[in-house]
Amino acid sequence: QSLTKVTDEKLQQLRDDKTLQVLTIRPTETSLTAETLKKLCEVLAGHATLQKIDLQGIMIEEGATSLAELISGGGPVRDLDLQMCGIKDTHIAPLLAALQRQADHGHVERIDLGNNQLTGESEIPIQQLLHRRPMLALLLKGNKGLAGADLLKWFVDLPE
Repeated sequence: QSLTKVTDEKLQQLRDDKTLQVLTIRPTETSLTAETLKKLCEVLAGHATLQKIDLQGIMIEEGATSLAELISGGGPVRDLDLQMCGIKDTHIAPLLAALQRQADHGHVERIDLGNNQLTGESEIPIQQLLHRRPMLALLLKGNKGLAGADLLKWFVDLPE
C-alpha cells in the first residue's frame, strides 16, 4: 500500500487491512512529525503480515524512537528503507539498540540507512550491532561521516 498523506482515516484503513505486506509512504510534505510517526507505528505493530516499511526521503529524525519500539515488538517487518530521512547519530541510537535486542528472535534482515547524516560517532555501535547480527544487511552508502576503515570491514552491501 502506498500513502501520500497520513491521516486518522488512513490510519484506520491501515488498521483494518489484515493482509498488508508492504507500506510505502511518499507524502506531499517531506517530513512526518514524531507524533504522526508514533501513531503510524502503533497501528503497524498489530500487523502480522507486514514485511517492508519504506520511508525513503521522509525526514523522521526523533521519530526513529517510534520505529525502534516497533522493531522491539518483534513483529514480522524484515526490511526498513530509511534512506535520506535526516537521521543523525543521536537519532540512530535507539534503533541500533532495538536491533541488538532482537538478535535472537529478530525479523529485520535489511535496513537501508543510506544518505543520512551519520558520522564517526555511530561507527562503534554499528560495529557492535553487526558483530552480534552478522547476517543483517545494514546499508550505509552515502553517509559521508562514516569513512572509517574499521567500519568498512563489517559493511556488507547486498544487491537489490
